[in-house]
Amino acid sequence: MNNVDDQQLLKDIAQKEISYGLYDAKIKGLPIYSFVRFIVRNDILMHNGLPVLKPRQRIKKSIVIKSALISIWHLFKLFLLRKRYSTIFYSFPRVDKIGDEYLDKFTDPIIESVDFKDDYVVFDHGRAGNHPTPRTHKNKILYLDVLSIYSSIIASLFGSFFYKKNRMVFDQLYSSLNKAFGTSLIKQRIVNLFYSNYLYSIGLCRLFKCTSAKRILGPARSYMAAPFYAAHHLGIKVFELQHGVTYGESVTYSGYRDPSVMPDFFLAFGDNRPLDVYGIDENKIINIGWALQSYVARFPNKNGYSSNDVLVISDPEITDIIFELVVKLANNNPQNTFYIRPHPHEIITEQHLQIISSKDNIRIQDKTENISIVLNQFENIVGENSTVLYEALAVNKKVGRLFYSGLKPMYLEESDKDCFWEIHNQEEFELFLSEDITMKKSKTIYSKFNVELFCKTVGIEV
Repeated sequence: MNNVDDQQLLKDIAQKEISYGLYDAKIKGLPIYSFVRFIVRNDILMHNGLPVLKPRQRIKKSIVIKSALISIWHLFKLFLLRKRYSTIFYSFPRVDKIGDEYLDKFTDPIIESVDFKDDYVVFDHGRAGNHPTPRTHKNKILYLDVLSIYSSIIASLFGSFFYKKNRMVFDQLYSSLNKAFGTSLIKQRIVNLFYSNYLYSIGLCRLFKCTSAKRILGPARSYMAAPFYAAHHLGIKVFELQHGVTYGESVTYSGYRDPSVMPDFFLAFGDNRPLDVYGIDENKIINIGWALQSYVARFPNKNGYSSNDVLVISDPEITDIIFELVVKLANNNPQNTFYIRPHPHEIITEQHLQIISSKDNIRIQDKTENISIVLNQFENIVGENSTVLYEALAVNKKVGRLFYSGLKPMYLEESDKDCFWEIHNQEEFELFLSEDITMKKSKTIYSKFNVELFCKTVGIEV
């Protein structure tokens, strides 16, 4: 959410959720709304005409079936062998390519940096059946596809029965939603979404119990509600890994903090402010640092681009604006080549490609290549509000914030304005390219990964 009106809308949504008692509707002690609020909030934002990040993935049945069969084999071996693992990493569904392998940039570098003595396993739920290979730590990875597929199928087949069994509770929630937002959400959609997540949580409970896990670690709370709930149910400690900077109110973190789906600690990658935007008590935020930095340092830099090349960071919420803006910049600056870096969730359509097809100085940068590797190759980076812009500062790059065409950049702190070039027009863009990097202050959002602090926080003996 990128402006004052957006921020206020999210505040209003969070307040209404509490005042209208949306968290009061419970099944077996679990607030239904905690499992569906991410989707509900996105629907409300879209209803108000605001752009929403909605991961889209083309589904191929053959890939889904293959991953499901592998997953069945993985789970069969887990229950058959009954091997114990003290630490479970619940990996991010999106992986990046560094060198010749794919990795989860949040969990895999930690595994590389800490001596777990082989006492860990990685649960990988992938995305739409996709598990890019070759994968770092492939021998420790267990696919969870069949668990999510099973949960979704059962919810679809028996959702109506589940609703009838819990009619009073669901009707209470739906009535409260209508009073709060006048939402047009289909009742059965809420039922199926909750039921599927609930079944998934039960399955995770059995997996966690089978491994005798002592701790669960994973990034992105929007993906972690079920794992956190399952872990809490078994008395297992849970740790959320920070996966990006947050400027203010957000769909993921704002509002009521349901203890059943909250992490015990939030493991930050740097000492950044503000801290009150991550939906957890500030005394539970521990800065362990960024393990990916030392991991990336192992790989030699590729040949960089020239000083006339500009990396343009895009986002799903602003795709159309970025493509139109880059065409404008390309027309005004024919001596420069612009490389559009799509967000990993971003879908570039044929229409977008047609917009830039006639321009020889516009190209699409490969979004599967890890952004840390890419940043090292460019001198000039521009964008609106992506975390990548702060990452670029951390590796000493010239970074411009685009204020064109209704874009509204935000800053973690007011003083950060002294680190970026603010670009409102052609003259300021030319100034951005011509001025020396020493004209702006330096800043990094990352701290060096602290192995000792990490181990102490999660309870691992060094």
